[in-house]
Amino acid sequence: DYAMTLYLDSIYEYTTTNLRGTVLNLANSIDVGINKLFYIISGADESTNFDRHSFVEKNKPRKKIWSTYIPDLISEFMDAVVGQNYEKEHPEHFGIVKSFWTKSRNTVAHGAEANLTTEEAVELFDSVGHLLDWFQSIIDS
Repeated sequence: DYAMTLYLDSIYEYTTTNLRGTVLNLANSIDVGINKLFYIISGADESTNFDRHSFVEKNKPRKKIWSTYIPDLISEFMDAVVGQNYEKEHPEHFGIVKSFWTKSRNTVAHGAEANLTTEEAVELFDSVGHLLDWFQSIIDS
């Protein structure tokens, strides 16, 4: 599972104090995990060139949901598509993932350095791992 591999790589990067690598691998693990989930939800087959942006544009419940903004995708978008909403089901983890996406991920993606305390990192690893498990539970159902 490539999403889980990136997640585990992020933990390794944290142990080597590579905070930039930690953040990027965590963000990429979420992106890969949600792409897999959306691919399966879409009913695409192996011959289909799946495009997340097109899938989101076709199914979004309101105009201002972007295919790259994970907090809206795992809450309002998923609620509209499959009736499951990570924000409502797991608000404690959702808040951590949203904060990570809007602060750490955006900051690092635009060239700044990452800054994570040990407590933040532990909470973040727990919440991202939980989110990846949530994706898998929807796939398995």
